Amino acid sequence: METKSYQSNTYHQGHILKKYVTAHGINRKGGIKTLAKALGLTRQGIYVLYDQEVIKEKYRNIIIEHLELQADFFPKPLKLKDQLQELNEKYIQSRLISIDLQEQLLQAESRNLSRLYIQSLNKKKMPKDATKVVKLVNRKSVDKYVNHFFDVEYLESLPSISLPCMSSGFAFEVEGDTMNAKRIYDGDILTCNELVEQYDTIEPDTPYVIVIKETAKNTNIVCRYVKLIGEEYCLVSADNETPDLCLSGIQVKQVWKIKGKYTPDISFNS
Repeated sequence: METKSYQSNTYHQGHILKKYVTAHGINRKGGIKTLAKALGLTRQGIYVLYDQEVIKEKYRNIIIEHLELQADFFPKPLKLKDQLQELNEKYIQSRLISIDLQEQLLQAESRNLSRLYIQSLNKKKMPKDATKVVKLVNRKSVDKYVNHFFDVEYLESLPSISLPCMSSGFAFEVEGDTMNAKRIYDGDILTCNELVEQYDTIEPDTPYVIVIKETAKNTNIVCRYVKLIGEEYCLVSADNETPDLCLSGIQVKQVWKIKGKYTPDISFNS
């Protein structure tokens, strides 16, 4: 008589039995009743077996014979050392998921804080004129901004400037020449007052200001194109010479839409 083969990726023998019974419709064909009878158990007794990580050997043998299963249908129970290793791996995985969810929550909270802060700036005016308040993040402030952009007290400490035709928001100083082909030059000031909320709305041919924190000591604010590749954010320069920088969602802290550019004696809206 040909034996039936069934594979499972778990060492929990009760779960393996339940999956097999469900997958083969045994519970709908009266098979549970006959299996219970062969085991000398009630139907409820079968359900109890489902919760057992290790089913008694005498029951395993009867189940294998009754259902015509392969002899090694039930995997051998893990040794204590292996069980501890498996539990540790599951714990690490759950911690990584938890950290990722916490990071996503923090990013959502920081985006909301930025929106509220810009709204508060809209109510302020520069002392000597009627222009709106813009907070400047120059190249010397990059590290502090990346690590404190969610702190209102820090944001208040940033220098305030006024720019023609610019509503309240933030201004980021450009460092480097990788976007010269887009007429964005070293020392230019890029004005922003809107964060990208959904990264899948990013347009691949539009430059953005991206706030990056690769590690605790490796931070940056750059102007680049952004391409989404799987779950990675690839930052692409306009010079076709600078290598692409691909980062995880956790490493990309903010993506700002560029509203305008200011250079000495020249200003215009994008």
